[in-house]
Amino acid sequence: AVLQPPGDIAFIRPNGNLVIKRSGRSTVLRLGAFPADRLLTDKDDRLVLFTAASKSYSHGVLGDPIEARSITLVRTKPTVEVIWSVRLPDGDVVEGIAPI
Repeated sequence: AVLQPPGDIAFIRPNGNLVIKRSGRSTVLRLGAFPADRLLTDKDDRLVLFTAASKSYSHGVLGDPIEARSITLVRTKPTVEVIWSVRLPDGDVVEGIAPI
């Protein structure tokens, strides 16, 4: 995801870590995110994403058996921090490429 000012970015590493690069500094959050999913941003550069990868649901409608067990909101300025996260009840997962 492109953040403001131009040149600042956020992305998910293959290991599920969220990386936020602002003003030449990197912050890494270990969230168990999904590298192929979309990061959604709002006007304040907050990010919302699926987290807590799980293989507990074998349906695999999107081509793989890994689904999300939680949805997380991350503030990227002035500091980087998780400001909200909701974990689904046991046995429930979210199938998709971005939170709705």
